[in-house]
Amino acid sequence: MKILKELKCDVYRYSYGNGNGSIFYFIFLILRSFSKFGFLALLNYRIGKELRRVSARVIFFKQLIWIITGISKMIVEILFGISLSYNSKLGKGMLIAHFSNIIVGDGVVIGDDCTLHQGVTIGVSGRNERGLPTIGNNFFAGANAVIVGSIIIEDNVVVAANSLVYKDVKLNSVVSSHRMYVINTRGSRGV
Repeated sequence: MKILKELKCDVYRYSYGNGNGSIFYFIFLILRSFSKFGFLALLNYRIGKELRRVSARVIFFKQLIWIITGISKMIVEILFGISLSYNSKLGKGMLIAHFSNIIVGDGVVIGDDCTLHQGVTIGVSGRNERGLPTIGNNFFAGANAVIVGSIIIEDNVVVAANSLVYKDVKLNSVVSSHRMYVINTRGSRGV
C-alpha cells in the first residue's frame, strides 16, 4: 500500500540519518516517532486522506468517514497546532521538526523528503489571487517561513527562518527575504 511506504519514509526521517537498517531499530524508530507531535499530525493526515479516498464510493460511509476525519483533524489542530489539509498533497519522508503553528493549506503540493519547522505557513496569498504553491523534493523551511501564492519552488531549496516567499524559486537555491536594518537609535526606553 502507498500509505505504508509513505509512513515508513516518514519514520526514517525522524531518525535524523541515524540507523543500521535492522528490524529492531525500525521498531524502535516507530515507537520513538509516536512521541513526536509532528509525526502524529502526519499520521493523522495520511490515515485521514487514505480513508477519505477509499470511502468515496459509498455515500453513507463517506459521510461518516468525513465526520470522523474532520474531528480528528480538529483535535490535532487544537492539541499540536498543526493544520495539514486533507486536500493537500504531501510527499513521503516529510519531517515536521518542531510542532506548533504549522499550516499547509488546501491544494498545496509538497514533494518528498521535506522539512518544516515551527511557524511555517504554506497557502494562498490572501489577495484575489487563488493560486497555491507547488514545492519540489528536498525542501527545507526554517522557523516562521511563509510561502504563499501561485508559485513553483523547485528541488533542493532552503527557505531561511522568518522569510516571505511569493515568487518562483529555482533549483538548489537558498532564500532569505529579510534584511537587518536599524529603525531608530533611541534604544528600548519607552517601548
